[in-house]
Amino acid sequence: MPLPACPPPMRLLIIAFTLIVFCLAFMHLTVVAPLSLLKGVDHLTATHEALAGFKTTLSSLQATGAPPDPHPSSITTANNNKNSNDNNNENEYSKPRVAVTPQEHWFYNRKPPPSPSSPPNPNSNSNSNTNAPPESKSSKPNRKKQNRNDPVTAPQDNRSDSVEQPQTKQNSVLVWTTMNINRNEPCDVPCEYTSDKALRKSADASVYELRGYRAPYGDDKMSILLQMEGEHYYPIRMDGYDVENTYRWSSPIKKPYFEWVHYAGERDIQNPSVEPNAIDGVSFLARNCGSRNDREGVVRQLMAAGIRVDAMSSCLHNHPKPANDDKVTIMRGYKFHAAFENGNVRDYVTEKVYLALAAGTVPIYLGAPNINEFVPAGSIINVADFDSVEALAQHLKDSMDDDILYNTYHAWRYKPLPEWFVEKFNFTHSTTECRTCRYVRAKQLGLQWDEVSQRARTAQVIW
Repeated sequence: MPLPACPPPMRLLIIAFTLIVFCLAFMHLTVVAPLSLLKGVDHLTATHEALAGFKTTLSSLQATGAPPDPHPSSITTANNNKNSNDNNNENEYSKPRVAVTPQEHWFYNRKPPPSPSSPPNPNSNSNSNTNAPPESKSSKPNRKKQNRNDPVTAPQDNRSDSVEQPQTKQNSVLVWTTMNINRNEPCDVPCEYTSDKALRKSADASVYELRGYRAPYGDDKMSILLQMEGEHYYPIRMDGYDVENTYRWSSPIKKPYFEWVHYAGERDIQNPSVEPNAIDGVSFLARNCGSRNDREGVVRQLMAAGIRVDAMSSCLHNHPKPANDDKVTIMRGYKFHAAFENGNVRDYVTEKVYLALAAGTVPIYLGAPNINEFVPAGSIINVADFDSVEALAQHLKDSMDDDILYNTYHAWRYKPLPEWFVEKFNFTHSTTECRTCRYVRAKQLGLQWDEVSQRARTAQVIW
């Protein structure tokens, strides 16, 4: 049955209602929704800014350890003041030349084991310092009030995980020496050198730098013989001494002539080669004309074979020395240098060859039979490799006439140094004085000494 027709007024109402709904929907899509979206973006931006501010505050707390400051300028000022105070109050013993781990620094500054003959102290309390507050950074060691006979103190443990903490304020190793050295030596072990005879008996060790034998006083805590001169002139006698500190590679404390700590900049052995217009000849600098290997005789034979040799020191002097009396500068003017030792002794490799390498010239070497263990391959001309001085002179002439042949002795300068060379001298990034203090401290702690690394060692780790 068909539906009755809708009267005209009702149709008008339906159309009007439909138009109103359509207009409202259109307004929502074009006005209300965009405004809500913009408001949401504003909320997200504000949230991001709040998180960024929190992150900045957290970073400042980690850097300064101070309470949060709502003003960024205050945080910056606090950081600047802290850095300034840290620099002014830095411990004079906390500047090692070589990077040191906290565990290593603590290990060297442990309390030495008590002597077996010393009875225990009934009044001592091993836990008395367990909860002591950490030492202020602003405090400095008072050297004048320090008692040299006090034992080395162990660091306090202030952490809940019972891991030992390093401390920078420790009794230093005091070394008395016959040399004029009076300073706090930069080292990973607190190290002090003195030549004051009044402190010799109380010093932890005594270093005697000698040319020729002389017995130590006999009442030193540890006596160390230091000798740099070759044993072919001054035999090395250890009678009465506890430790050898010489150029010999068998020495417990080694003292080679080449040390990284001294060969940098102008003395970098890998400096560029000399200029192409350098003199086609040999420089020779020596005062001792009574050598044990007749080096002066080799020089005379080279001259007789037509090689220009400018002897600018007292031995065979035939050429004036330049106004600039710097050996490296003098050598730099020649294509070759006669790096002749005064004797052919094993391990006795002096600065003569290393200064020539630093000057960029080619050393003609006469001396230690194991020289190849001390210089990069292809860096020198070894007199021992030739059947005669005449054959050596001919090779020098060929090298002067042939740039390609001559430059083969400089090829090593533009490559990484051999790994064996770097490892052999790796311990020389610290000074001999520092290594001596390491040795003394190791013996105080009853530790083994590793001669390769020149550090104390345990069964697991070399420190």
